[in-house]
Amino acid sequence: MAEEPKTPGAARIASEGAEPLVTEGMKARRRDLEKKRRVVASLRQVAEEEASERWQRGRAWIFWFVGVLVALGVYAKIQSIYGDRWPMLAVWIFLTVMLGVVVTWLVWYLDYSG
Repeated sequence: MAEEPKTPGAARIASEGAEPLVTEGMKARRRDLEKKRRVVASLRQVAEEEASERWQRGRAWIFWFVGVLVALGVYAKIQSIYGDRWPMLAVWIFLTVMLGVVVTWLVWYLDYSG
């Protein structure tokens, strides 16, 4: 009995290094899906950046508000202790701190806005 020649099956064709069957339509669909993924990723990144900017602005306002409250608290405490007769050292310390805060804020603002 002679052995019949075997017809190549799908597994045999794939194992012989043949290219998988990918049509142009499948390639176009894959390109479209990749393009949509990139668009969604870029939109997500923009949304995250906008949220980050909002939080930065919100934190800046909170820090400013807390700073003003602390300055008013220090002023009120010194005023309640000494009344209208502040010692010169307290005046100089208060003015120096306030000047330092203003200069720091100015440098930060100019650097931030530029």
